[in-house]
Amino acid sequence: MTESGYGSFECRIDVYFRNKGDPRKLTFMHDLVLTLDRTPDPIVAARCEKLTFRSPSEEFAQRLLRAGGVSIDCFAIY
Repeated sequence: MTESGYGSFECRIDVYFRNKGDPRKLTFMHDLVLTLDRTPDPIVAARCEKLTFRSPSEEFAQRLLRAGGVSIDCFAIY
């Protein structure tokens, strides 16, 4: 007896910020694919999100920068 196939479902990912103001939580949806096939290479799905925080508090801005955030000029033309 053998099994093959796949399953897929959407999962919710909640990201919580240690912030007194908004945003405190962001929610993303991700399509998770699970396979039963015994392939040597796993299926990897990556997704990047770019977030812009307008007028964050000084404390929150410093936390974002320490964690790898990048400060940009929102009024610059790229």
